[in-house]
Amino acid sequence: MDSKNKKTINTIGKIGRVVSTIMLVLTILAAAAVLACTAGAAFLPKETIDITLDGDINITSAGTLFAKLDKLLDIKQEGDGAQVNLAGTGDVTVSIAGDDDILEDSNLTKIDNGYKIDINNRKISLNTGRLVYCLAVSLLSCICTVAVLIMVRSLMKSLEVCETPFSDEIIKNMKRFGWSLVPFAFLRGIDKTAWSSIASKSIDFSIGIDFTVIAGILVVFMLAVIFTYGAQLQKESDETL
Repeated sequence: MDSKNKKTINTIGKIGRVVSTIMLVLTILAAAAVLACTAGAAFLPKETIDITLDGDINITSAGTLFAKLDKLLDIKQEGDGAQVNLAGTGDVTVSIAGDDDILEDSNLTKIDNGYKIDINNRKISLNTGRLVYCLAVSLLSCICTVAVLIMVRSLMKSLEVCETPFSDEIIKNMKRFGWSLVPFAFLRGIDKTAWSSIASKSIDFSIGIDFTVIAGILVVFMLAVIFTYGAQLQKESDETL
């Protein structure tokens, strides 16, 4: 391989190794902090904490933003959310639903330079047992991220010292990186739904799939196949010479 291209690949590998190492250390520290919080929350009495929200939320601006928005949009209360219509139209509508546990029974009214949301003594219940569940899911997500970064670091180290990118070690590390992303794609969705239900009446457990990560997995394995084919061609070329 051309020495200039080899040097470029090695440099990319070195930079990637340094960056992935820094991210790995930070993620390990974050995982340790989440572990400590999870352990502390596990010893808390399993009780329900009731929080009452009483008062108004005022959304205002000192400038002319809301005055200009009033000319473009017609915003009014609709059930547990808000309905937004383009001014002068009756068929272009966007409904914004409020959270059932936080904005339920709230009222939206127009005030000078903004809007007011009347919360109407809304009560939120937080259960310490549910907090442990959310922290445990976040801990698993951190552990999964650590595994992904370890695979990235191994791949970057291979690129840093390689003579050619079409080597068995690089292809192997590339495939390991792809497989490490699989549980990461599922855990990100579970982590998100867990924390979104912390103030709900029940635990929301649903397996969400991050399709951006899925697309990344497909790209990684596609590159692994291409690199495998390139390594095969290079081996045949070397044998011919």
